[in-house]
Amino acid sequence: MLGIRIEGEYHWGYWVRVPGTSKQQSALPIPPPTTLNGALAFPLARDGLLKETKNQTKISGETLLNLERGKYDPRSVSSIFEGAILGAALALSGKAMMWEDINKYTTLHFQTTTKDKPEEKAAGGRRYLEKYKTGAISSGKVFYPKGKAVVFYAVNEDAISKAIQAPWDRHLEEACWSISRIGSKESIFSVSKVNFSEIQERTEGEVKTRLYFPAIAGEVGITEKFYRLTFWRGGWGRENAPVFSEYIIPGSNSPISSETISVQMRGRAYEFSPQEVMLIEQ
Repeated sequence: MLGIRIEGEYHWGYWVRVPGTSKQQSALPIPPPTTLNGALAFPLARDGLLKETKNQTKISGETLLNLERGKYDPRSVSSIFEGAILGAALALSGKAMMWEDINKYTTLHFQTTTKDKPEEKAAGGRRYLEKYKTGAISSGKVFYPKGKAVVFYAVNEDAISKAIQAPWDRHLEEACWSISRIGSKESIFSVSKVNFSEIQERTEGEVKTRLYFPAIAGEVGITEKFYRLTFWRGGWGRENAPVFSEYIIPGSNSPISSETISVQMRGRAYEFSPQEVMLIEQ
């Protein structure tokens, strides 16, 4: 199994929206695995280095068009890594702080175009009334200026070689160095070190780790310092329902930090270092 370990630094911090929200702008305290997969897929998609599957998928920019029941369902291009990246995790090397402030946003697109009232009819629809054009929205973000972080990927080499144009290993390494954001487009991230290594699988016993993992993959003692978050697996589209999964996040969510905890394994695990073990569902 190929292990990728990337060290880098956030410029100001990051913002990853809570899934299933639209007008609401709440943020997750730490980037989930799907965000990490997207960060790696972006430079490969931008440079046209991802493979299309004949009669099944098409790639258009950063969108993967997957054929579902006779029609193409748009998804994130990172969905192409399904089965190739077995796990991804991020650990902070310092302390970050969640912040929410109120900003003025354009909100007319959240309103309907009904013309039931005279004023709505005169404006051409409810959404075009001045009082609905903008609104005060609470916007969440994580401040982590010059904050160092480490990203980990466990990669199936046979599967990844079928998703990336040859020579896939060189293109994959170049993509790791080309990661420019982890989170929203403003979540700028600069890579300082990339390491490829062979990681060994573990199937039983207790491990120490600072990497988050699916709750089903390990048991944590009540004295350990951790919190729980709901992430999701893969991408989703109109024809592809989301699959949510509860994760254990070692450390604290106020201030946000990553700390090493002891975990009794229930599934598989891959060791990058003695305190950097990635637990994966069976």
